[in-house]
Amino acid sequence: MIGGSQGGRFESVATDNRIEQSPVFFATEDSKFGAMRRFQANSTGWHSLHTDGDLTYLRIIDDKNFEWTKNLTAARESAYSYYQHSEGVSFYDGRLYFTAKSTQKLFVLDLESSTYQLETTGLSFQGRGSFNASPDQVIKGTKRFLYLTESGGETPGVYVRDIHTGKYMTIFEAGDERYLKDETVGIAFSPSRHMMYAGYQNAGVLIELRRIDDLPFP
Repeated sequence: MIGGSQGGRFESVATDNRIEQSPVFFATEDSKFGAMRRFQANSTGWHSLHTDGDLTYLRIIDDKNFEWTKNLTAARESAYSYYQHSEGVSFYDGRLYFTAKSTQKLFVLDLESSTYQLETTGLSFQGRGSFNASPDQVIKGTKRFLYLTESGGETPGVYVRDIHTGKYMTIFEAGDERYLKDETVGIAFSPSRHMMYAGYQNAGVLIELRRIDDLPFP
């Protein structure tokens, strides 16, 4: 199973179900030595995580290439060197996106070529705001945007990244000192996507947002 016999500080999960009868699950682990896990199931539906499958771990080889290895020790060493405290993860169109909280990085893994790109979150910014604290969760929208939450900083907020351009933009940011060093969490959408929800973890505040043009969130 994806958690193994020892368990761990697992944070988020994403699924690549391009092959419906053999879905692939990815899980991050919020730890200095937290190796990302890849589990390819031998069945689908409820049984996919309750039967045998192939479990491997992410190992970054160099500044361009990666592999999935069965050597957990090597993968943990790679996590310590490249992606400590991995958090949010999302799959879209053959690519796996995940954040490394401690280094404020977003990894983009091309699962077909086993190559990757690495960027500092919020560095390429468009419009008002600043995404300069630690990235946390990452959620794929319905079109070209990734939604990201933020942990810490003076104005923690929620941001989007345009997959086509790599530009980051602000959805909202905190404007009150009670949210200082807080963490945005729990991005969710109504079934029609006309309403977006997010919260501040420490303050215990839930926010409901609607676009002024009344269009759905992409």
